[in-house]
Amino acid sequence: MARWDGGRLSEQQARLAEGWLGAPALIADMSWGQLDTTVLHVKAAGTTVIIKAAGPGNHHIGREITAHSSYTGPLLTRSRVGEMLHASRSSNLLVLQYLEGGNLSRVRRMNCPQAFMLKQVNC
Repeated sequence: MARWDGGRLSEQQARLAEGWLGAPALIADMSWGQLDTTVLHVKAAGTTVIIKAAGPGNHHIGREITAHSSYTGPLLTRSRVGEMLHASRSSNLLVLQYLEGGNLSRVRRMNCPQAFMLKQVNC
């Protein structure tokens, strides 16, 4: 694991994340290079979490916070989505429980219907 240094987060976002998580240790940068969104897999306080951050003009994190606050309950009860642990709309920052899995864009045949059923893809 790499030493935490706030990575690609703004100084404000890094301070807020450290306030929530203590001293996170970077496991992997899982960002996919779209827009100005950063996705970090970190270890903090004996567990692993995902930190999502975006720049000030990015509205995607706000929509994700809304979804986790209002609509993901049924998915959460079936362990299909990570629980939102911390969020700040004003900082465009979100911390989620880590769930094993991978980025669907890396699936060889992502147009396969099973790819969207949240299970192993064998097509």
